[in-house]
Amino acid sequence: MDIDLIVLPEMSLTGYIFEPHELEKFAVSLDKAAELWSGVALEAGIALVAGFAERMGDSFFSSSFLVDKYGRIVGYHRKINEKPPLSAGTNVSMFEFYGLMSTIILCGDLFDDSVVERVRRLGPDLLLIPIYRCFDKKNPDMERWEKEEKWAYVRAATGLADYVFISNALDKLNKSAFGGGLIIYKDGVILAKSPHWSDEIVFVDV
Repeated sequence: MDIDLIVLPEMSLTGYIFEPHELEKFAVSLDKAAELWSGVALEAGIALVAGFAERMGDSFFSSSFLVDKYGRIVGYHRKINEKPPLSAGTNVSMFEFYGLMSTIILCGDLFDDSVVERVRRLGPDLLLIPIYRCFDKKNPDMERWEKEEKWAYVRAATGLADYVFISNALDKLNKSAFGGGLIIYKDGVILAKSPHWSDEIVFVDV
């Protein structure tokens, strides 16, 4: 099977880190993250959307970029809907990938009205959304996912792009991020899904 793009979850380099001592230890500069992920993309010959905790001066961000199969960064985003000690990004941008006008946002950005409005104005063909999502009380929670959460993502994503890719982390060790992923068409139809509490890979032709 020929694969052009793999979408990894938010902060896929480290897992989601939030505590100041973790950020001080594991956050890296954009250049360092690019060096690491570019090598992976080059070796695999596959483009990647990869996440990392970014350090810039005294500030930290949850960031993701798309690295093409040649190791070049072609798209980049700092999460806007974020809380301290992480800083909030400010920009939503669009870039071309295999002829598709594409945009990256992260996790809670999908439920931020100001971010969503900017995405609507851009009108991308492809919207890529790495996330790190867990439930507050119980992980996994299949009933809540199937009855509520899955459809909240579908409603939020419908109409934002021709194709929306959502990729969640799976953290069974700490029973937090509940895995799964969705590929949603512009009319709200789920084209492919990875089961709740799994890291099963799903594929779609665009």
